[in-house]
Amino acid sequence: MDVSQFLARIQYQSKVVHSVACLDELQLHFIKHVPFENIDIINKTPLNYYPEAAFEKIVTHQRGGVCFELNSLFYWALSQLGFDVTLVEAEMFPGEHMKHQFDHMALLVNVEQGLYLVDVGNGKHFGAPLNVALGGESIGEGVRYKVADYHGNYHALCWFEDRDWHYRYVFREIPRNLADFQAASHFTQTSPDSPFTQTLLATKLADFGRLTLSGNTLTTTDTDFKQHKVTIPDNDIEAILMKRFGLNVTLTPSS
Repeated sequence: MDVSQFLARIQYQSKVVHSVACLDELQLHFIKHVPFENIDIINKTPLNYYPEAAFEKIVTHQRGGVCFELNSLFYWALSQLGFDVTLVEAEMFPGEHMKHQFDHMALLVNVEQGLYLVDVGNGKHFGAPLNVALGGESIGEGVRYKVADYHGNYHALCWFEDRDWHYRYVFREIPRNLADFQAASHFTQTSPDSPFTQTLLATKLADFGRLTLSGNTLTTTDTDFKQHKVTIPDNDIEAILMKRFGLNVTLTPSS
């Protein structure tokens, strides 16, 4: 695998340096040019989130993927570029008490004497990498985010809405191996309780805001957070995926 091909895929042309600013740009370029999408899950095509397979799918075939594929590929690329990066497991949308059902992959990067949360498989952009220890805030798509302590041994990625902070996911600083995510990946792509087995989803950050296809609904969210929704006929879904997301795919008819 050639890391220069990866950089071309995310359209990153600047010099790579080991800084938070460069890490921020790499993360932003990835999110803007690689959609979060569950087409293989809807097509019942088994996922392989290991870097070689993710590279083939996302770089060679110009596809997107779900968190395990996207963050696995970004983990490999950052490692190849000389960053000190580790995989961590997370639980999405915990309450006051965790279920201990780790269903998300994220990254921690040690750079400029700080440990930063990085995530290109979140389906949203939480802004610049967040320093886990310092507790500062970032702005992503007009929403405030921060990392806060969660019951002592964990950290929580939080977002601010309706005058309060809410948990998006909880994680801890324990490095994990790719094999540790096999059960979570299997659940995500096969369980009827997984949101990703229910309906087609493709979403990506854009210069104008965000573009999302959920089922037959195409939603354009502009920088003022105004939404425009249109219904796409079944026969036009593949064309929309190609035209608006750059995804050349064939959808398997549901039985």
